[in-house]
Amino acid sequence: VRYLDGGVIYADPVYAAATEPSTHALVLNTGPGGEAEHSPRLQVVREQAQLALLGGDHGLGWVVGTRAMARCLEKVAGQGLAFVGVRHSTTLGMMAFYAMLALQHHVIGFAATNTELKIGLPPWGGLLPALGNNPFAIAIPAGAGPPVVLDMSVIATSPQGGTGDDGVS
Repeated sequence: VRYLDGGVIYADPVYAAATEPSTHALVLNTGPGGEAEHSPRLQVVREQAQLALLGGDHGLGWVVGTRAMARCLEKVAGQGLAFVGVRHSTTLGMMAFYAMLALQHHVIGFAATNTELKIGLPPWGGLLPALGNNPFAIAIPAGAGPPVVLDMSVIATSPQGGTGDDGVS
């Protein structure tokens, strides 16, 4: 997986290492014009010593998420604890990628996002989707040992774009 950020191409090594060569479908949420911004201009909406809310300029999630985690890691260096939120971004992909960026700084990393209900499920007995996928990940350094990394969603969904009657493609 490669993405562009200001003319620089980045690869997502965690995603590439975690998946076998196969066909992957990705639903990309876009901005008001129908396209994702490949070189977004992140704007500070609100900021305090340990907190920040950034506007993502409807940028590609990989670019916006990586920049947001970098901002969070800058803040945590001086404060010990920091939270950075983003709005107006697109699909982020594997959440562990962002959480694991904290490991090289020897701090715990946490990354989470919400999802649109069109990829969610109805609650038990319901007819309309009301439960979003809402994935999150945590990465905990473990000294000389391997880190503890958890990347999960709160519900399981069928692959998007299914063609069969059972909802599976």
